[in-house]
Amino acid sequence: MGKLVEGVWRDVWYDTKSTGGKFVRTNAKFRNWVTADGENAPSGKAFKAESGRYHLYVSYACPWAHRTLIMRKLKGLEDMIGVSVVNHFMGAQGWTFHEGDGVIPDPLLDAEFLHELYTAADLRFSGRVTVPVLWDTKTGTIVSNESSEIIRMFNSAFDHLGATPGDFYPEALRGEIDEVNERVYHTLNNGVYKCGFATTQQAYEEALDELMPRVHQELHRLAHLYMRRERAGHTLQTTALVNEAYVRLVDAREVDWKDRAHFFAISSNLMRRILVDFARERGYQKRGGKAKKVSLDEELVISPEPDADIVKLDDALSALSDFDPRKAKVVEMRFFGGLSVEETAEVLKVSPDTVKRDWRLAKVWLLNELLGKGRDET
Repeated sequence: MGKLVEGVWRDVWYDTKSTGGKFVRTNAKFRNWVTADGENAPSGKAFKAESGRYHLYVSYACPWAHRTLIMRKLKGLEDMIGVSVVNHFMGAQGWTFHEGDGVIPDPLLDAEFLHELYTAADLRFSGRVTVPVLWDTKTGTIVSNESSEIIRMFNSAFDHLGATPGDFYPEALRGEIDEVNERVYHTLNNGVYKCGFATTQQAYEEALDELMPRVHQELHRLAHLYMRRERAGHTLQTTALVNEAYVRLVDAREVDWKDRAHFFAISSNLMRRILVDFARERGYQKRGGKAKKVSLDEELVISPEPDADIVKLDDALSALSDFDPRKAKVVEMRFFGGLSVEETAEVLKVSPDTVKRDWRLAKVWLLNELLGKGRDET
């Protein structure tokens, strides 16, 4: 963690003394735009959309960068806009391209540290070095480091060059989209940072009080993703699951919320514990033929009969955790938490491809365990 001061890197923490212990995020410094014709930028300078001209720098550990990757994929811009991925660990030099899982080196400047791109764009730059970064190879500078604006550029600027059709920011819905984004940004996306980076108890509690209502809404979404697999009339409904998880989170007010990924990890574990506790209390494991079945079959089909008793699944998952904790976490987050591949990668600080591989192998192992084949026979 650090920042550039007049072009010189300094390993310094956020200044919270002047804000009463509160974490205050500074606005992005590069606010230029890529437009279809290179004219009429909403702010800063306008850059013309051209295939192969721009390069995107991201971190799989950053939720702000995730949405630029998602929009790049949705709009089919992979062949038009290159991408580099920094190491998930942010140390004394900030984001680096040091060797690690999912790292894609910088092919343009052969940079070792991301802050080298910032000083290449502005020799006397002062501020935090963040991802994502959209780089212009033609002029050798940063177009933007504001994720919300980069996804707007990807949404429409390259349509005339063969981007995948589709408008994810339709004019008729922009007011509503902006309103939701503004609310979610301040209370949830940036809310976990305000909790995790607060340096006084009062600042922490104020941030937490603002965060928790949004947490309840997010828990409801995650619970609904799981409960919609349940049979109609199941006695544990979405609201009950959410309320139980919320109560346990509120009881854990001393948790140091580091970021959005930390919240996802804890909420997924809570969902698992609540569902399994409920199943055990109802005695499902002792009712032959009446055990509630849950499907492991998501995205990757690995068996024509992929159902398993939820309690037995929990036992098998605990056994998997004994010798491969990461694969067990992938299953917990994907199955119990309802997280996407990208969200799971964010939590575990690995690449989406690693999550997909772990998910596939873990399901094979769990099915073998549940079918009684045992670890020694696989």
